[in-house]
Amino acid sequence: MDLPARATASAAKVRRGRRRARYTVLALVHVAVLAHVLHWKLGGRTLSPLEPSEARDTLVNGAVNAGFVLLAVALAATAIVGRFFCGWGCHVVLYQDLAADFLARIGLRVRAVRSRFLMAVPFLVALDLFVVPAAVAWVRRGSAPEVHAGFLTDELWATFPGLGIALLTLFVDGFLVVWMLGSKGFCTNGCPYGALLATAGRRAPGGVVVSDACRGCAACTEHCSSNVRVHEEVARFGRVVDPGCMRTLDCVAVCPTGALSFRFGGTKGRERPPLLREREFDFGIGEELLLASVSILAFFGYRGLYHLVPLLLAVGLAILSGASAVVLARLVRRRDVAIQGRVLRSEGRLTVSGRVAALALGLFLLLGAESLATQAATRLGARAIERAELATSREEREILLDTAERHLIRAERLGLAPNPELELRLGTVDLARGRYDEAKARMRRAIELAPAMKSPHLGLAEAALASGDLDLAEKALDDLLRLDPANLRGRWRAAQLAIFRGDLESAEPILEAVLRDDPHHAGARADLERLREVRRGPAR
Repeated sequence: MDLPARATASAAKVRRGRRRARYTVLALVHVAVLAHVLHWKLGGRTLSPLEPSEARDTLVNGAVNAGFVLLAVALAATAIVGRFFCGWGCHVVLYQDLAADFLARIGLRVRAVRSRFLMAVPFLVALDLFVVPAAVAWVRRGSAPEVHAGFLTDELWATFPGLGIALLTLFVDGFLVVWMLGSKGFCTNGCPYGALLATAGRRAPGGVVVSDACRGCAACTEHCSSNVRVHEEVARFGRVVDPGCMRTLDCVAVCPTGALSFRFGGTKGRERPPLLREREFDFGIGEELLLASVSILAFFGYRGLYHLVPLLLAVGLAILSGASAVVLARLVRRRDVAIQGRVLRSEGRLTVSGRVAALALGLFLLLGAESLATQAATRLGARAIERAELATSREEREILLDTAERHLIRAERLGLAPNPELELRLGTVDLARGRYDEAKARMRRAIELAPAMKSPHLGLAEAALASGDLDLAEKALDDLLRLDPANLRGRWRAAQLAIFRGDLESAEPILEAVLRDDPHHAGARADLERLREVRRGPAR
């Protein structure tokens, strides 16, 4: 549906002033982030990350941290005033708005793409990020975690990617997704925090309301960067009800009659908004199925790839993969195809832009397929190792180790970059087969590629213990327990190291502590019983 009118130049000027104010606030958010990092660098210890994803650690391990408090406060505030946190406090929103502004300056005014499947993606990601890990941990533990304070940390950057991957994430989620799916495309189609906040703010009493001064000019909708049909909603309901509204208040700033304002309370005599809103979508059911299947496969292919790709980057690449598949399918089946105003095919013939797009999108999908094949082979190898550890016969164990090694070597050949997880898995196979030098070499390479990854330190310690290199085992265990002081297997191996060195007095309390934390730890129980028997001496 076309808008009934264009915004005036004066309205646009007012909007730019409001946007500068919001950009200033978002710039101050970045200054605060830099100050946080600087405090950590100078002092070595600081407040835990103010990042909503850190709430997962609270749900899984019970550590109440700054990220959990931030998310809780944001949800509570959103339930009252709506999604101000998204519009005025999220750095990714800033990057998306800057990307939309840049594209507009070069003559490309991006339009929001609406998809049934993509609407559900943020909620699925939120389940994967928060609900599933917490549920698995609670079931394994048999109860909820013990709540404790976790507001300070020595490793501020431990859960964040390196600079290169961080910049790539911002480019993908903050620019490419906007270019293909429209303004705030990642907020709408990928952000798990946005899903939680949109749900919390669905019935917020504070919102944008309209007065009788409204003339229906649609300047508000013209300048809304949240893709809300403001003029239609206020005419029908007396207020903005779309949960996608991020309270940037651009609509309030540009209204030429001052009819819009932010206020609390309802509007009398207007239609009550439905729980499920009517929407117009850009894809048919067949395209939705293609979009969903390719996006899901791409997500599993990209997530954790080479131990580098974080969750939000994987989400961005996944939804771009799905959208790319739909565009390529249209290029094959339709005579006329355009994306964000750029004509790719006209009257059955590819334009220059169409040829470039077909090549670029095809190569991008091939990259996704290669990533998926690499990840699948790695996971099949890891699964075979797990089954080998539970094998009841030597023959079965050797067959499973052969299978694991075959899958892992295939993944190594398919990979386009060094992979610490592959080095770890192949080192585990070497260790299981008594190839201790090869195992130590693999574990060392994994540590070089991912120093904060815990399992290679443990694997190196176990290979060193098995080969009698006690000094190397001690160093590897020291590094592991520095990263994860509560690591049960690492503490058990540290006790075994003390036993090998004849220090039974040090080993006993370590084993007792391991058994307090895990009364069913068979290895620690057996070692403790033997140790006490040795200390008692032969029966008289």
